Amino acid sequence: MEDIERLLKPSKPKLCERCLGRMIYIDAGVYRCQLCGNEALDDLGKMKRYVERNGAMSVDEIERGTGVSRELIELCLKDGKLEMPKEQFTIRCGRCGCGIPSGRFCQKCKRELAGGLKAMFDAKP
Repeated sequence: MEDIERLLKPSKPKLCERCLGRMIYIDAGVYRCQLCGNEALDDLGKMKRYVERNGAMSVDEIERGTGVSRELIELCLKDGKLEMPKEQFTIRCGRCGCGIPSGRFCQKCKRELAGGLKAMFDAKP
């Protein structure tokens, strides 16, 4: 999480390119100028918008299309900040190998792993 924030920080717009007004964070990598309403994107916003417009694709394609580093794209996918459209998945569950939109494990494996942990803590010595 700290790595993602460290890598995103340089791309966060602080001043509007048009009027030099202060940029306010709106949502999902989108910023809006307080004075003129101009919108700007940080690297997360660029990735999200690119995937929304072009559909699921490889990390290499996202990197070429947005100029965002491969490292940041992979971190955002693993952390769930960036998701691929559900019709195509480029990430595989680390446990069962099925396609997932983001993260490390599919919902089924998350439930099974959580259940195993709960059983382990509930077991009496």
